[in-house]
Amino acid sequence: MSQANMNNDINDDYSKILSEILNKVFLFEIDNDIYYSKNHLCFQKTDENIFIVGFDSYITNLLSFINAIVLTSINEPIFEGKPFGWLVQNGKTFSIYSPVNAVIYEQNMNIVDKPDSLRNRKFPDNWFVKLKFQDKKDTLKLMQGKIAEIWYERINKKLKNEIINILKESHPKELITQFDGGKFIYSITEILPSNERIKIISDMLLIR
Repeated sequence: MSQANMNNDINDDYSKILSEILNKVFLFEIDNDIYYSKNHLCFQKTDENIFIVGFDSYITNLLSFINAIVLTSINEPIFEGKPFGWLVQNGKTFSIYSPVNAVIYEQNMNIVDKPDSLRNRKFPDNWFVKLKFQDKKDTLKLMQGKIAEIWYERINKKLKNEIINILKESHPKELITQFDGGKFIYSITEILPSNERIKIISDMLLIR
């Protein structure tokens, strides 16, 4: 077998291993009672025009240690396309943009006091703020049901391919399977280079 064919086999095996890992890491099911935004926020109605807000699992699975989460003050208005919170990790600040006009109704002080608890937790357990929508029609700016499902299917495929290509270029020979004596990968942060992970998170949090 030629060296080129051997390298192709290694890359194919590596891609299969990575796909299996990413299928577990980014296992995501749409809940018909939850609204989703294209900057990876989840919204669940708790009262008239009041929604708890948190990250989807794509974001929480990519986060490393979180130093702080800073939120706009309670009763302060926030505006569509403008940040209402900031996530700080390892000296990097990520802006959290609002897809709707709203007012900060409540903050989850458990998350504010222990921001690292955001990591690897699923919504709604990871909610960090309650927003009071200014207009009932603002839910039309969000996705739900089949529309959200189609969007996430596309994002899932795009993100998996992007991460696989990054890891192939960075250290394809360092990943070994559990059967070869390696450890099970619970978080993509364990194998994804920090600078690339930061770029991915920054892009995902942008308003589309």
